[in-house]
Amino acid sequence: MVVAGYLLIMHLQGQRLLAVQTASMQPTLRPGDAVLVKPVAASQLHAGEIISYISARDPTLVITHRLVKIDDRTKWLTTSGDALHTLDPTFPPRLVLGQVTAVAPGLGVVLDSLRKPVGLMLAVYVPALLAIASEVKRLLGHYKSQHYQLYPS
Repeated sequence: MVVAGYLLIMHLQGQRLLAVQTASMQPTLRPGDAVLVKPVAASQLHAGEIISYISARDPTLVITHRLVKIDDRTKWLTTSGDALHTLDPTFPPRLVLGQVTAVAPGLGVVLDSLRKPVGLMLAVYVPALLAIASEVKRLLGHYKSQHYQLYPS
């Protein structure tokens, strides 16, 4: 719970909280984990760091892999998943979202659940309705105890 609170604070400070979907980074990252990604300029990155970037092939896809090298001339980056035996296609530095700064095992499952209607309903709408119902009950009790007449005769 402390880790989740820390990750929420970091997210509110501009960092991204992403859910790991595949096993390409095992054993470092597992499906169902969450990673916190700090925005960093590509020029500040170094080989060996885990980064997240937008796929050059599919702009709706975010990839989180280990940075293998940065081309000295073009500054294009090459990454690879820890569990993979091949390099990813090189990509321009403008696609970099940032560097992974923290991992929360299992929190990605919660994030994925919140993206589904049932998860959103259980996490947001049901607690909101319970809070409203509780407040209405408290107000009705208050008005009854003060001898207010709710409905004039």
